[in-house]
Amino acid sequence: MSSGVADMPARTDQIYAAYFKALFAEPGKAQSEFQILATESPLLTSYGMALFAGERCDIPKPSANLIRAAGGDAAFKTEAGKKVFAVAGVVATMEFPTEENEGVFCDAARKLIEASEKVAAAQK
Repeated sequence: MSSGVADMPARTDQIYAAYFKALFAEPGKAQSEFQILATESPLLTSYGMALFAGERCDIPKPSANLIRAAGGDAAFKTEAGKKVFAVAGVVATMEFPTEENEGVFCDAARKLIEASEKVAAAQK
């Protein structure tokens, strides 16, 4: 249970690299993939968003409970985890047309993470 960069998917991983590139090839692809991943793997997606959007959106670091429930950093080495890592990184660093749009994004990220924190705490 770390959170070190060394534990994250290598940019030389071909599956990760192809997926990451595809996120930029089609407008709206990253956002639609985020919605899919948040539905399929909400705890892992919340963990990824907490890592990437935490500072931007003033979200606390993920709790030990959430990290554990999401599968820890090892989860980012799975195919689903590599997708979450790529999508969360792209979505969390996007430029938004207005501050209001960014605020909506941050509110949604915060709500997803807060809900996942409650689920993770209950799984303790």
